[in-house]
Amino acid sequence: MKTFTDCVGRTWTVTINVGTIKRVKTMIGINLLEAITEDLAEKLKNDVCLLVDVLYVICKNEADAKNITDEQFGEAMAGDALENATNAFLDELIDFFPAEKK
Repeated sequence: MKTFTDCVGRTWTVTINVGTIKRVKTMIGINLLEAITEDLAEKLKNDVCLLVDVLYVICKNEADAKNITDEQFGEAMAGDALENATNAFLDELIDFFPAEKK
């Protein structure tokens, strides 16, 4: 699990497991497993709104517990917070895959 802090000081945990992958695919149609064969990272790098949507869905359980909407989550994502969230996401995604698939 990796963490990041948004622009208003809230800490979020990025955990990628099978449940997370299913939730992201169901909610926004992004298959994180495509990171092995397709350039998902490039797609997310070029579409910051999509990246933040993915991050929100990954953090959805925490967001629900904090009563944070996707819009509020997005409003707190910019600058260093966005960079740190991206790094946490990519590190966690890499850690999800077995070593031989990295």
